[in-house]
Amino acid sequence: MTTIQLEVSRDHLLQAIEQLDKDELSDLVAELLHLRDRRYAPVLSHEESELFQRINQWLTVAEQQQRARLQQKLEEETLTLSEHQELIQLNDKAEWLNVQRVEALAQLAALRQITLPQLMQNLGLEATVNA
Repeated sequence: MTTIQLEVSRDHLLQAIEQLDKDELSDLVAELLHLRDRRYAPVLSHEESELFQRINQWLTVAEQQQRARLQQKLEEETLTLSEHQELIQLNDKAEWLNVQRVEALAQLAALRQITLPQLMQNLGLEATVNA
């Protein structure tokens, strides 16, 4: 297959586009938007994608709600022994996920050759301390 490079002015390109019917124009617009998205969207490596999955992993909504409910009962001093064990398990899981998140953030920072605080700022993350 022979490849030929053409230089077409923007005006000539627009004139050619004006000749398209509605369906062809819609298809072209969709393809142009896809092209624009590919150029501007960051492309993550496989390793970065895996790290982001670890960074974004958290307790399920049901686990978060149950943890909050059990924490409230603990504060009210109405927590049963089995509920206390469940709360400990949920807290342990949340802590483990936080450790995984920090490790993944550190690995991503190293991969991108920036500091962890720089990465967190780039991602719009705030360092929080749980008392």
